[in-house]
Amino acid sequence: VAVLAAKAERTALPVRVEALGTVESMVTVPIRSRVAAAVDKVGFADGAFVQAGDLLFALDSRVIDAEIRQSEATLARDKVQLEKTLRDVERYSGLATRNAVSQVQVDDARTTADVQKATVAQDEANLQSLKVQRGYYDIRSPASGRIGVSAARAGAVIRVDDTLATVRQLKPIYVAFGLPERYIADLRAAQDAKVSITLQGSGETISDGKVAVIDNTVDPQTGTLTARAIFSNADERLWPGTLGAVTVTLRMENDIVAVPSEAV
Repeated sequence: VAVLAAKAERTALPVRVEALGTVESMVTVPIRSRVAAAVDKVGFADGAFVQAGDLLFALDSRVIDAEIRQSEATLARDKVQLEKTLRDVERYSGLATRNAVSQVQVDDARTTADVQKATVAQDEANLQSLKVQRGYYDIRSPASGRIGVSAARAGAVIRVDDTLATVRQLKPIYVAFGLPERYIADLRAAQDAKVSITLQGSGETISDGKVAVIDNTVDPQTGTLTARAIFSNADERLWPGTLGAVTVTLRMENDIVAVPSEAV
């Protein structure tokens, strides 16, 4: 039997823990409709990268637009009526100083003006409500990320709460993994512990991760603590749902006697 000899050395070695990790999007937002309407336009290509605020779907808004114009006309009419009632109050107040009209007429004019003010306020609230509803007909992306396949095309009629697409943030991105509960103290003591992941299949290793989130409870059935590492993922090499072998570097130990791993 061939025997190889090597020297044991004193050196600094990292304390590492290995686990199975899953790539998860930091932000996953289903795009749903809040109104029932026909789709006029789809503003993105399937699988494209979208920015927060980009127009994703334009819905048929002719009915709501007509209601807004009607509400604006009602508000304009009631504002004119309010101006008239305010002039009546001013005129009756002047006549009352000369005892030309009774105080009751002055009070009635003021009451009419107050009622008209309330009517104008109600009109403004109705108009504001319609404008808010009008915003539901232009469905915009709530986050920046990669969008999936559209579930509706131009001309389709959608219902309330129909899921039209899903936006997932890929840059940066999470890698979730579980560690035995005995590593809780070490994980909490390690500030921004370094994390790397080796992807299954390709064997590619990405090493720019660091621990960002530690769950607030231990799973009593498995005795593991879930943690999440954050990766910049600038080139989108990490894709949601991908599995990989995670290595967490908890700390460096100095003055450790080290021998070749083959000898252990």
